[in-house]
Amino acid sequence: LTKKIESIQQQNSNVFAIPDYFVYMSRAFATLEGIGLSVDSRYTILKECFPYLAKRLLSDDSPRARGALKTLLYGNGDELNLSKLKDVTEGLESYTTSTTSVESSQGISAEGKNMA
Repeated sequence: LTKKIESIQQQNSNVFAIPDYFVYMSRAFATLEGIGLSVDSRYTILKECFPYLAKRLLSDDSPRARGALKTLLYGNGDELNLSKLKDVTEGLESYTTSTTSVESSQGISAEGKNMA
């Protein structure tokens, strides 16, 4: 996919340019996904990133994030997809749990400071 995007950019360099960081990030994600797939054939990098994405979609008040959240939860229709809502809330819960435990172990959170 990254090579295809780079090829499209080269063919249409007068129309648009893809930032270097995008290419580097996509290569990094492809590498991580390849490592994950070598261990588990059902691995997907998106599944690992989803808790962070859920947190961003629920906490970012920008029109772009609100639009992405609406598209995720409603698709092209007007009916709320309860399955997607469940996925987003579970993702947020997973993100909150994992970051709280990291902060606690580093003595950053109030709980961690009290324990230290």
